Amino acid sequence: MSELLGAECGHGQLKRSCEICDKDKVIERLRGQLQNCVDHLHYFKTRGYDGKVTPVIERANRVLYETLGT
Repeated sequence: MSELLGAECGHGQLKRSCEICDKDKVIERLRGQLQNCVDHLHYFKTRGYDGKVTPVIERANRVLYETLGT
């Protein structure tokens, strides 16, 4: 019967209607955007803005690490 309604996710819901899966997708997207920001900051670090961007890079890396447990 579940084939007619759609595949189930790991949370016991239908994939298309699972709020947890939707949130996981958002977290993954935001994690990618944050990683992109860190990459840009590393670029500015090589351009002489080391003192200004290093604390931001460190904080962003902590946030990325914290999201790995979600």
